[in-house]
Amino acid sequence: MPVAYRTVRGAPASVPTRVDLLELARRRFLQGLRLDMQAMAAELGVSRTTVYRWAGNHDQLLGEVCSRLSWETFQVAERGVRHHGRARVLAVYANFLRLLATSEPLRTALRRDPHQFLSVVTHPGPVSRTNTALCDELLRREVERGAFRPSADVGALASAMVRIGEAALYADLLAGVEPDVDRSVEILALLLTTPS
Repeated sequence: MPVAYRTVRGAPASVPTRVDLLELARRRFLQGLRLDMQAMAAELGVSRTTVYRWAGNHDQLLGEVCSRLSWETFQVAERGVRHHGRARVLAVYANFLRLLATSEPLRTALRRDPHQFLSVVTHPGPVSRTNTALCDELLRREVERGAFRPSADVGALASAMVRIGEAALYADLLAGVEPDVDRSVEILALLLTTPS
């Protein structure tokens, strides 16, 4: 049965929108369900063509959902971190990787279709762009407050942070072992040495 979409104060049901699709896709991902375009179309009470028009295709929709979840996870990773400078970057990065490593929806999506999931989250696209932008912003904030003086370009460091995290998370999970977050943080710590 289609979901009822109502406007304010119990007015008649309104037509579902792309925003409703994104929320439904997010909910399905967090429940460990595949983003089945036909099933989502039926739940929204729209045609499959409409869902594809809103989403692009399955991979684009998955990328948009994972990108948003990455952003939300990064905000959680930053909460409560009191350090400044290099120590702050390392603490937030460690928190972020640990949250991803223990995410059951992420593990489920990776196990279900490793090739597709890795293609969406590691190749150039919304997930990679979001993660790189988040790391870049974290580094730049510490530079701007005078708490961190990097020995390399901030953009290059942000890209390296993302690649190190991807290698640690996905290679280990695919191999059936727990990701070694501490080792990834140690590697990043070497990259974040300040010039003498």
